[in-house]
Amino acid sequence: MFGHAVLGRVYKPTISFAEDGAAKEAISQEFSAGTRLVISPNHLTEDDQYVIVSVVQREEVLHPLRGHTFIPSKPSLFTRPLRQGGPILRRMIDGLGAIPIVRLEDLDRQGIVITPEIEELHRKAMLRADEIQVSKLVEQRNHMAGFWEGTRNREDHTKVQRLKKGIGYTVCKATEDVDVSIVPVGICYGGKPTDYKKLAVPHKYTPHVHVHIGMPFRVETTSPEELVQVVHPAIQGCVDVAVNASMVRAAS
Repeated sequence: MFGHAVLGRVYKPTISFAEDGAAKEAISQEFSAGTRLVISPNHLTEDDQYVIVSVVQREEVLHPLRGHTFIPSKPSLFTRPLRQGGPILRRMIDGLGAIPIVRLEDLDRQGIVITPEIEELHRKAMLRADEIQVSKLVEQRNHMAGFWEGTRNREDHTKVQRLKKGIGYTVCKATEDVDVSIVPVGICYGGKPTDYKKLAVPHKYTPHVHVHIGMPFRVETTSPEELVQVVHPAIQGCVDVAVNASMVRAAS
């Protein structure tokens, strides 16, 4: 709860819900039904996860997510240096149930040669990570938040990138035992983010953010390939609303 409370005060996005707020009631109903929710935003900067957590703190309907949601996170978020707010953000990440996920590209950036043996070890590690995440959704009755794009969008902040199937595998596996709903989310920082590489230390955080939360929808397929085809336009629709709201704000 500490992380949610602090981030709720640091990041202060404008928040809207789809269909004139009907999405808020739909989300409430999903919680009441015991459905596991997968919060699914677009991915622009390393601030995104903190913005999402601040939304959870500020919106009462999302409070059931607090302390009951895990976020697959890249290892660097657990080792950030002091000058980038490392210790404080690390405590927040841990409190939010973050699970370190090592990508092959992360190893490559560290100068590690990707041999067939490394690829096989990585494959086994990802299978184990998926088992843990499914267990959290099914047995521990947790919810999930994750970035389906996999990497930050460095090309066009208004267009959602091609989605990867990693989260889809986890979700489809969980649906064998529980009901799972996707909650698409669009984030816009009022324009193209000025720096995709560095995290904005919270006390220096200045961009105004608009977050649009879409209608939740049940996962009806066991195919990750089919699921990403449904999730992509849902996230894009939320991004379109967030971008438009930001443009209107800028023009006023």
